[in-house]
Amino acid sequence: MDNGNNIKSITIIAVCIILGIAILIAGVMEYVDPTLSGFGGAFIGVALAKLWKIWKIKSNPEYAKQLEIANHDERNLFVAQKAHSLSFAGMIAILTVAGVILLILGHKDYGMLCFWGVSIQTLLYLCSYLYFQKKY
Repeated sequence: MDNGNNIKSITIIAVCIILGIAILIAGVMEYVDPTLSGFGGAFIGVALAKLWKIWKIKSNPEYAKQLEIANHDERNLFVAQKAHSLSFAGMIAILTVAGVILLILGHKDYGMLCFWGVSIQTLLYLCSYLYFQKKY
């Protein structure tokens, strides 16, 4: 990881930690829905994990080399692409079923929100498909 990317990553991590602390405090003090305090804690946890990973890469060259190999391994890339595809298809199915159930139960607004989610995901898929089809 070069120095420019390192500074950018640490800046993003710092922003996430500050944002997480602010959301956590706002939730605990009930300025916002207390449920959101969990999101604040998650922001802090993920940012600290990323910070630890950067430290480990900088302090352990062998780990950095293993990580570089794993990130470019064809099998790992194939598995990641399959996982992304399966989770995309799963979310489309879940949102569609949830939308139908919500419409049947008379919750039109929530049902339509699910269908909008399906529509947006499908549109993003189509745009990315067309982009990558031209690129490759």
